[in-house]
Amino acid sequence: MFAATVFLIPHGEPGDYDVPTAFPSDVRAERRPAALPPRRAPSRREAKAALRAIERVWGPMFERVGDEYEPAELVLMDSTSADPCEAPGDWAGLYCIGDDTIYLDVAASGGSWAYVLAHEVGHHVQQQRGVFAETEDDYIWHPRSSTDLHRREELQAECYAGVWAYAVDAPRTVFASTHVDFDRTGRAHARWFRRGRASGRPGRCDTF
Repeated sequence: MFAATVFLIPHGEPGDYDVPTAFPSDVRAERRPAALPPRRAPSRREAKAALRAIERVWGPMFERVGDEYEPAELVLMDSTSADPCEAPGDWAGLYCIGDDTIYLDVAASGGSWAYVLAHEVGHHVQQQRGVFAETEDDYIWHPRSSTDLHRREELQAECYAGVWAYAVDAPRTVFASTHVDFDRTGRAHARWFRRGRASGRPGRCDTF
C-alpha cells in the first residue's frame, strides 16, 4: 500500500516527468482569513474541525475544474500505534492512498499539527486529481527514479499546503518552528511552500 508522508527531502527544481498539471493557472484559492487552530495537541474534535476547514479551501477549486472534492478520513495516532501503510521512517502525518485516510501523530506533529494536516490534504488532492495515477507508470518503468519522483510528490504537497496558508492568510511565523527544518534539508520544502502561499494557485505547484 502506498503511503505519502511528511519527510525532509533536499533539492526540488521542476523535472522532466510527463505529469499533467492538476489545475490550470487561473484557478486560485479564495481568501478566507481565519483564526488558526491552537498550537497545543488537539482533541479529535478539534483535529476533525481543522481538517474540514482545510478541505473547504479546496472544494471551490475542484468545482472550477468540473470536479468534486471528496473528504478524507482522519485517524489520530501516537507513538505506540502500529504504523499504517507499512510506512518507513519517522513521520508526523501520513496519507494512505489505499483508504483515503490521513493519519496524524499528535505527539510528533506538536504545535504544527495544522500545517501537517494541510500537507497531508495536499496528498489527498494529488490522489483525487490523478497525480499518483500519472506517476504510477514511472515508478514501475523507471525504478531508479523512484526516490526523485517521491521527492517531487512531497514538494507538490508542500506547495499545496502553502495554497491553504494563502487562503487563510496565515502569517509566516506560524510555520517557522515546524518539524520541517527550513534552514537546512528543508529549504526546498520552504521554497515550494512559499510559492503556494504567495500565489494561492495550485497550478503553480508543478514540481514534475
